[in-house]
Amino acid sequence: MSVEYRIVEWLAYAADDPHQARNEWIERGVTLLRCGRRFGVVRIPADLVHAAMGGDEFTPEELHSNLDGPVIHDTPEGPYWVLIPGHAGLVWDEGDDTPPLGSNHYLGVPSLNRTQPPGLHWAVAPRFDGDVCRPETVRKFIARARRCLAAVDA
Repeated sequence: MSVEYRIVEWLAYAADDPHQARNEWIERGVTLLRCGRRFGVVRIPADLVHAAMGGDEFTPEELHSNLDGPVIHDTPEGPYWVLIPGHAGLVWDEGDDTPPLGSNHYLGVPSLNRTQPPGLHWAVAPRFDGDVCRPETVRKFIARARRCLAAVDA
């Protein structure tokens, strides 16, 4: 069984109907998955990500080295969706500008081969089944971003 297959299966079982999710990835390149089952999500605005990264041009490898896990993105000015452990969203308290998406939310998730814009894509694709960002790493990333924005505003 390939790593890619295991990742697809892990993600698909976050869907209400895993078979439908697999078909939608094939037919449309994206499907809706329920947050809170296999993973939670933190929505981080683009301005915070860009502040932490030192601008809006960076590689997937650079973003991975900062967050150490999978990230979904869409438009250049749109938010980034950072995958975290499902239970972490229950206690996420980093402010209204970086809300968690838990079991009452669905997230558009691209197929694994969608790793470039335009459209919804993996800014950092999962490396293995169960791959998520550590909440503490995401908190430190957000704190650094806020410090960078505050320094620019000062």
